[in-house]
Amino acid sequence: MSNIVLRVCVWALALVSVSGNMLVVFWRAKFKYCNKVHSFLITNLALGDLFMGSYLLLIAVVDWYYRGVYSIYDSGWRSSPVCSFAGFISTFSSELSVFTLTGKIPL
Repeated sequence: MSNIVLRVCVWALALVSVSGNMLVVFWRAKFKYCNKVHSFLITNLALGDLFMGSYLLLIAVVDWYYRGVYSIYDSGWRSSPVCSFAGFISTFSSELSVFTLTGKIPL
């Protein structure tokens, strides 16, 4: 990412997303006696957003690591297991949120 504003936004979104959604998951785990279905749906959405925040954090770290030399390592990065894992958690996060919102997850 060559734009400093983009870099700062990715770091900020990643950190806020990870910390905020971890707080939601821990809070919901602590107070299980509240509306169970409502709590289940909110926890699933928080987990989906937590995975997306983790993805953003991973991309921000990789950007920091390869800053200025990415074009040299482009092919190696895109075929690496870390890139594949990043793609997996991005897709998993999106699908988890969609399945939670549409009610397709069996309870």
